[in-house]
Amino acid sequence: MRDREAGPRRALVIGGLGAIGGAVVRRLGGSGWECLVASRSPRADIGLDIGDEASVVAAAAACPPLDALVIATNLEPSASLTELTGRHAAAMFATHVTGPLLFIRSARHLLAKGSSIVFLSSPAAYRGSYDPCYAAAKGATIALARTLAKELAPDVRVNALSPSIVEDSPVARRMTPDFRARHREASLLERTLSMDECADAVSFLVSHPHVTGATLHLNGGEFLGA
Repeated sequence: MRDREAGPRRALVIGGLGAIGGAVVRRLGGSGWECLVASRSPRADIGLDIGDEASVVAAAAACPPLDALVIATNLEPSASLTELTGRHAAAMFATHVTGPLLFIRSARHLLAKGSSIVFLSSPAAYRGSYDPCYAAAKGATIALARTLAKELAPDVRVNALSPSIVEDSPVARRMTPDFRARHREASLLERTLSMDECADAVSFLVSHPHVTGATLHLNGGEFLGA
């Protein structure tokens, strides 16, 4: 662990070219953060294939000192119990669990004292999903946040965000109108979550100095999380 350097705070958003990750980059950047993006895209600041250990280690080696790490990787649910394969299960856990954990192992020395890590989880971790691998992997991100909060304390805070369906996200756009309507009706606020609201919640978890080991449920009362 290192002392914080002078100058703008720096965040790395893994998956920062995706819908939610991109919103987080814009939100933090608008608050004065220097934001770097890691992904497989040639447009990324740091090349990273989260499912390949050699790529994860190389990306961590190429990373500068950090004040925040946001893990916005995502592999959408796509296989029911009868449809799933070992390859699907491996990809799901590599994307949400193993890859991020290996990156943190390799980059922990880059994190400044007082820095923060945020995992993107899902209500599926609590209420399940038609894709059991997705639900299990998202549950694991919450377990990781709690475990790493203890492991890295007091120097690094670690939290998870569990957002409901985000309006205008790729997942929401692929939903049928009646399925979107059911999500809205299930919310006590009778609406879905906006992209900006999701990014604001990540910014809160990144910045608040006394929140660690927590899971923030951001779902308008659609699911009352424990």
